[in-house]
Amino acid sequence: MLTDNNEVIACVREGEAGYGWIVKHNYRSNSTSPIVRFKSPVVATGLRTLTVGPGANPKVFTAGFLDGGLATFDPVATTPVPLKNEADQAEGLAVLDDKLYAGLYQYAKISSFDVTTTGLENKKELFNLSGTHKQDRPFAMLAIPAPVNKLVVGTVPQSAVNASGSLAILSLDDASVPAVPAITDNFIAGQSILALTNIGNVIYGGTSTWGAYNDKPVKDANGVFETATLFSLDISNPRALPTLIHPVKDRLVISTLINVQGKIWGLAEDTLFIYDPANPLGVIQQNNLFGYRFSEWNIAWKAAKMVEAKNGYVYISFDDKLYRVSIKTPEQRPELVISSGVNSVDIDETGNLYYISGARLKKFDMVANPQ
Repeated sequence: MLTDNNEVIACVREGEAGYGWIVKHNYRSNSTSPIVRFKSPVVATGLRTLTVGPGANPKVFTAGFLDGGLATFDPVATTPVPLKNEADQAEGLAVLDDKLYAGLYQYAKISSFDVTTTGLENKKELFNLSGTHKQDRPFAMLAIPAPVNKLVVGTVPQSAVNASGSLAILSLDDASVPAVPAITDNFIAGQSILALTNIGNVIYGGTSTWGAYNDKPVKDANGVFETATLFSLDISNPRALPTLIHPVKDRLVISTLINVQGKIWGLAEDTLFIYDPANPLGVIQQNNLFGYRFSEWNIAWKAAKMVEAKNGYVYISFDDKLYRVSIKTPEQRPELVISSGVNSVDIDETGNLYYISGARLKKFDMVANPQ
C-alpha cells in the first residue's frame, strides 16, 4: 500500500522461523522500519520435492515450495495424517535407515532429521555450502547404504554467471562423531549437478549448463550452448577428478538418473540415454522422446524424474505428465500413463507410485493398474 507520504506499507515473510512482518519503507530517506511481527499462516503454495523411504512399510516425505516445510505421510497408518515440520525449502531429499536428509535453500544447508512414529524430530544442520563455496540449491541428494554408508550432495551455485556446482561426500559411519564432508568446488567448470545415482562404490552424476535462477545456460566461444554431461567418480577417492562419460549433444540439462539392473538410465531434456559400464562405448540413446526442449525456458532444474517399477517399466514424470518405457525395449516410444498434473514421482518397495500434483500428494495404485 502506498501512502501520501511517499511510504510503502508491505507485508514480508521470514524464512524458516515462520513469522511475518508488516513494515514501512520511506522512499525519500530509503529507510525501512518494522511495525508489527506476527505468526505467518501455513499456506500450501505447492509441493516441491518428494521421496519415499525404504522398507515394507514406507513413509512418504514431501517438501513445500516457497513456504518450505516438510511433511511425513504414512500410507499404512490407521488414520494417515501428514505430520508437518518447519524447515526451509528443500530442493533435495534422501532417506537412509531412520534418517531423512534434506538439502535446503538458501546457502545449500544440509540437515538431518530422525524419522520417528510421530514424524520428524531432532533437526541437525550437518554442514552448508555457503561462504567460499558459493552454493545455494542442493538438488542432488544420494544416501548410499552400508557398506558404503555415504551421503552425496550435488548443488546449483548462487547467482553468478558461469559459476559451477559443488560435490560433497559425507561419511555416515558414526553419527555420534560430527563428520567433515569432502567438498570439491568447481566440480565441472560452468556446470551444476542435478542428478546422482550409484552402482556400488561408483557414483554417477548428471549436470546442467544452467546455474542460478537468473542465469542463462552457458555458451562456448562460438555462441553454442554447452552440453550436459554424465560423469562418474569412485567414492573411495572423493578428491579425484570426475570421469566425463557421455556428453548429451545439444541438451542442456540431465534432470534425473537411476540404476536400472546395473545400467545407468538418464533423461537429458527429451533424450533418454542408457549407459552400460560393462560396455562404455555402446550408449543407447533415443532422441526427441517427447518433442519438448528447455532451451527457451527461463530456468530448468528438476524438470523430470524416473523410477523403476517391478512390472518391467521405467516411469518418467515430464512436462506435467507421467510416461512409461519398457526396460526390455527402451527403443520403443514412451507410453502415456497420466495426461496431466504430475510434477514428480517416486515408488515404494511394494510397487506403488506416489506423485506431486500442485499442492497435493497422490498415489497411483499399481495393484489396480498392473499393466
